[in-house]
Amino acid sequence: LTNERFDPTYPPSAHGSWLAPILFFLLHVYYGSLRVY
Repeated sequence: LTNERFDPTYPPSAHGSWLAPILFFLLHVYYGSLRVY
């Protein structure tokens, strides 16, 4: 997976490559929990 697929605003760097997937994962879990309750 490339950084471009997650967040096009971040430049392809070591910082965004691991930060973007984590942010999307946290958002997925957060909104997923809201749907449950």
